[in-house]
Amino acid sequence: MPDVGSLEPGYLVTLVHGTFAQNAPWTHDDSKLCTALRAALGGGVCFQRFPWSGRNSAIDRAEASEALAKQIADNVGQYPSARQFVIAHSHGGNFALSAVAAGRADSITDVVCLATPFLVSRKRDLGKDPLAFVVGMILPVALGAPMIVDALLDPLGWASVWKTTAKAVLLLTIGTTLFLAVGRWLDYGERLKRGMAPTATAIDPDRVLIVRSPSDEASGLLITGQFASQITVRVFLTAQRMYDRIELFAKRWAKRRLALAAIAIALIAATALFLTAYVVATNGGHPQWMRTGSLVGFYASIVALPFVLTLPLGSYGLYGATVPARLAVAVLTWPIILLLSLFLIIPFGWEVAVANVLLDVSAEATPLGSWTVHTVAPLTSVELDTDDIPLVHSAIYDNPQVIALIGDWMRTRAER
Repeated sequence: MPDVGSLEPGYLVTLVHGTFAQNAPWTHDDSKLCTALRAALGGGVCFQRFPWSGRNSAIDRAEASEALAKQIADNVGQYPSARQFVIAHSHGGNFALSAVAAGRADSITDVVCLATPFLVSRKRDLGKDPLAFVVGMILPVALGAPMIVDALLDPLGWASVWKTTAKAVLLLTIGTTLFLAVGRWLDYGERLKRGMAPTATAIDPDRVLIVRSPSDEASGLLITGQFASQITVRVFLTAQRMYDRIELFAKRWAKRRLALAAIAIALIAATALFLTAYVVATNGGHPQWMRTGSLVGFYASIVALPFVLTLPLGSYGLYGATVPARLAVAVLTWPIILLLSLFLIIPFGWEVAVANVLLDVSAEATPLGSWTVHTVAPLTSVELDTDDIPLVHSAIYDNPQVIALIGDWMRTRAER
């Protein structure tokens, strides 16, 4: 912690930068904010910077929260008469509130949150049987393993018994690994949710000044991420409903044994007919479309026949008949989910992207509860005397209206 002088200050203000802003100019002692607050509050105002990684990571923010809580406790212990304040920008406000909430009971620290997107998380509502669909993620990999073994071992001339053994070992290894990975993933989502718990609700709202500007770019980016997140869960739920429909369809048809027997006989006849047509078309020099059509019909009949024969065999047969359809749904759905989850890395960080299906994380104007938000019009390029259009998110700490608001609020809080 920087030395604040031999005399105890009247105000000790800790400045917390936001994401990707380790050397934010506004946190330096000669910034507009610091200069104006020093003039507004009179003598005895000391500032200290709180450095942290600045990475867009829930883990990094949790570590920063612990470090900030320790620094606040040290401040209170070393300067018990000084009025403690934390001014935090962007995501810094999230862990600043958590740090103050976790601080010492005798702490009198108040917090200013500038353009903070407050992260709120909850477990997703994934329907009645989400784990069944999660398991569907394992099937494409497990069922593709034998083909990989054949492709690798065929050139080596291995005997079939050794290839079969290798397939069994590979399937067991992949299945066990994926099973453990799914378990770890579920546990990870739960730990991440606990780490993102809304600890700010433990703070008196009077001790927090929330300042925002309309058209904040960071809020727009986060909303885009939330939209991708919502699409993800809709895709998940749609696939789950398809699972239910597949199972319901199979259960209904499993009771119609005579109809299934007739369909099976028709499929066997169609298989023979298409095979005969393909042989005749090939040997007789018929057009290519006839050969292709008969071959497609033959394979379609071959694929449909096991389903029809399996359905009347009870629950095991029912499940066996629906596996191919479930597999098709999983193969089509999971790549979409993974692709949509990538859109969450930039706004929320990779941890939230990994837990996308498990957690519903949103960025709100306030934490959970009843809070007062001060909305201040953003500065224009004319007011800032620049040729560039300023970023609303990054210019809030240079806004004279914001600085005056902070000074008045700090002075009011100190008089209580």
